[in-house]
Amino acid sequence: MNLSKDGQEVASPSNDPSEVKVLVKMARGEPIPQEFRLVLRNAGGQSVAFKPIGSNGDVMFEDVAPGKYSILANSPTPHAIARITSQGVETAGHDVDVAAGSSMDLSVFVVAGIVRVEGFAKRAGQPMSGVMIALVPCDPQSHPERFRRDQSDMDGSFALPAVLPGSYTIIAVEDAWGFPWMQPGALDRYVQHGQNITIGELMKGSVLLPDPLEVQPR
Repeated sequence: MNLSKDGQEVASPSNDPSEVKVLVKMARGEPIPQEFRLVLRNAGGQSVAFKPIGSNGDVMFEDVAPGKYSILANSPTPHAIARITSQGVETAGHDVDVAAGSSMDLSVFVVAGIVRVEGFAKRAGQPMSGVMIALVPCDPQSHPERFRRDQSDMDGSFALPAVLPGSYTIIAVEDAWGFPWMQPGALDRYVQHGQNITIGELMKGSVLLPDPLEVQPR
């Protein structure tokens, strides 16, 4: 469609749909899990396509409107997209920009959540029970699937299973179970005083925090 402005023709932005072909690769080289699917989520947080993996490990998303999307893994056990390769260029994360009328070929590298993070929650050196422990991913609004929570035991111990590779801040907050912790910015002041931890793609087993996690008041 063409529009006119001051007697001149101005071309309107194209909204032609695109197709996005995705080849799934497991970061460790293991077989793709059964019942594995890919989800295409738009910038508004809505899932617009949900496709099973083909026999060759590929998925075709058709009639995709131009815009920014997240490619998410859906399986019975925790998995996530760690990085995406397009035309020989690799980027971290699961986001991709789809241009109008394009045909894209992507490779996505999938990681499994097989790491367990353990530690102790204390205040002034004394263990605290019943405290909310939250593993907060870097850029939490883009990676809600990476959150993990637990409640500390009588000795202050906690364990967060099935942690996906990535960068996190782990926090301990008292009386926080009714807290709207998924709202944007809700955890910012707690994250400033948490412990940073990075889970690598090839890590496995349990990771014990080197220092006790200081409990913060609500």
